[in-house]
Amino acid sequence: MSERLIAQLKQIVQAAGGEFCGIQTAITAGDDLLLFNSPTTGSTLAVKFNPINFDDNPTALVTAIRKRLLESDKDFADRKIHVKASVLESIHDTLIAIASELQELYTKKEKS
Repeated sequence: MSERLIAQLKQIVQAAGGEFCGIQTAITAGDDLLLFNSPTTGSTLAVKFNPINFDDNPTALVTAIRKRLLESDKDFADRKIHVKASVLESIHDTLIAIASELQELYTKKEKS
């Protein structure tokens, strides 16, 4: 793909609110994938596009990218992370130990 095309795609992705990653070319006849990251979640997303005729309607590509970003960001916002109580207890204990050690270091520094 030409540098001009890449530069154009970067501008389109940026205008849509994404971060350009690259292009995945289709092996068989079909649409290529325009790859971009969500600035909110950091996830890599894609939309199909035809590099031959996307110039005819770049607004449609911007709309598709925005739609994909919104869908993905909503998916992440709705996710719940389950953590075992034992893992949380271990993290808690570690943080308490770190806080205690920092307090000791701070107290030693104050005395000197």
